[in-house]
Amino acid sequence: MFAASVGVARNLAIEVELSPADPPTNHPPDHIRQIVTNLLKNAAEALDSGGHIRVATSDPVSVSGRSYTELVIEDNGPGLPREIMDRLFMPVESTKGSAHQGQGLSIVQRLTDEMGAIILCRSSPAGTRFQLLLPRSSASTAQPA
Repeated sequence: MFAASVGVARNLAIEVELSPADPPTNHPPDHIRQIVTNLLKNAAEALDSGGHIRVATSDPVSVSGRSYTELVIEDNGPGLPREIMDRLFMPVESTKGSAHQGQGLSIVQRLTDEMGAIILCRSSPAGTRFQLLLPRSSASTAQPA
């Protein structure tokens, strides 16, 4: 839906690479939808016409012995300035103009925390990458006997 609306209107390429199996999850779908929407919107706003956004999932991903489902949203935009990175998930006055509230990433952080997930960001002049690690439900981490 996002690709058909924002992607086409702004001439953005949106690539989607989903894990072949839908992992079991007990996370609120509205939380995940809001996180993805906020991250995609930010990526689209950072890009000029002809830019590229990639959405990918991997499952399972192991971190310190815990099992997660990974969701990555990355773009090939100009990257985030250091002063933005230092306050990344804090509510701030938007630098994007009066139509923006500067709350998107603070909402992403709150929803991530509510789900017990981890969110990471790395940014450079070659683009920005957000990585969300969603804890797998206990049923999905059980090993066969």
